[in-house]
Amino acid sequence: MNNMQIFATFCTLFLAQALIIHAKPESKAAEIQDAADVAEKVFVKLMAVIHKALDEASASLKAAVQTVNATATKLEDKAHDAFDLAMKPLNAKLKELLEEAKKLGANTTDCEHYIDDLTNLPNNLGDNMVECMTDQIFKATGYVDDILNHLHEIEQRMANYTNKIHDCKGKIWKEVKCLAHLSAEMAKDTVDVPLKIAADVGKTVLLINTLIPKVGLCYTTNLAQLPTQGLDIVGKFAKCVGVPQI
Repeated sequence: MNNMQIFATFCTLFLAQALIIHAKPESKAAEIQDAADVAEKVFVKLMAVIHKALDEASASLKAAVQTVNATATKLEDKAHDAFDLAMKPLNAKLKELLEEAKKLGANTTDCEHYIDDLTNLPNNLGDNMVECMTDQIFKATGYVDDILNHLHEIEQRMANYTNKIHDCKGKIWKEVKCLAHLSAEMAKDTVDVPLKIAADVGKTVLLINTLIPKVGLCYTTNLAQLPTQGLDIVGKFAKCVGVPQI
């Protein structure tokens, strides 16, 4: 809502209240009804603005979580080729050791579990990577759940104005003043609350966005571990079969 819209809202409210307070209706009942009608109209406007703000908030939060998910999916797909590429020199090294062991007549039976370890290494690190990424996605959905609960409380608080309007009725000689006060309060919330919602959601979106580089770190960390752990396994295999590393 821009400044002109805010100004127009308050001008409309001011004129409405002036008409209620200074007009001389034929009866007190008519004056009260006028005040109630204004309050109801302001309430309807308030809830329309609140629901619009909540819809926009939901869309922003959904987009933020989708970005985290999309990043994870993209890196998972990328990991398959990256892990295969990192395994090529390790597999080549293991093949050389096996050929050398065969030439020397070495018994490799007791050492074959190292071959299995190397074969399973990409899958193990891939599982670690996915688990790490999933943790970040869970954090993102947790942030969304928290802010949605907060927004629901705001919506309920705004919806409670209808009860407050009802409570004004029956306050002898004070009904018009009570309703006018509520109309002013609701008009203010029509401006302030959507801004508060946008600010709170903006903070949550920024928080979710901090998870994107963490998802990337899940990928780079596990990819970096593959050659290190792979060389360690190859070294243990060479030692086991009694063949010096080439």
